[in-house]
Amino acid sequence: DGDTLLLERDPENPFDPNAIKVLDPTTRQHLGFVAKEIAVEIAAEMDGGMIANCTVSLAAGKGTILAITTSHE
Repeated sequence: DGDTLLLERDPENPFDPNAIKVLDPTTRQHLGFVAKEIAVEIAAEMDGGMIANCTVSLAAGKGTILAITTSHE
């Protein structure tokens, strides 16, 4: 809990054009994806330059909850 992770758009994802990857900030290892229901809400804004960051607020296996914050450049 409390770890900061990177978010990166993945528009070429064959399953979801709104996909947003979750990455380890040190190794850039791909850890998973933001839930589709959330990604669809912020993908276009990220494509337009919005910066999205996240921290782990509850680590529970596959159900990890991320707190996402946004800002504009």
